[in-house]
Amino acid sequence: MTGTGLRLLGSFEITLNDVPSVAPSHGSQRLVVLLALRDRTVSRVAAAGAL
Repeated sequence: MTGTGLRLLGSFEITLNDVPSVAPSHGSQRLVVLLALRDRTVSRVAAAGAL
C-alpha cells in the first residue's frame, strides 16, 4: 500500500509509501496528533492554547 500513514496508538509513527520517517520531536508529535484528531482547520492561536 502506498501513501501517507499516521499511527497514534502504541508508538507514534509517520510513514510515506510504507517507509517510516524520522521521528519528530515530542512537541511536534503533539501538534500532529492535535491536527489529525480535529475535524476542521485549527488556527495557530487555538493550537497554542490547546497545547
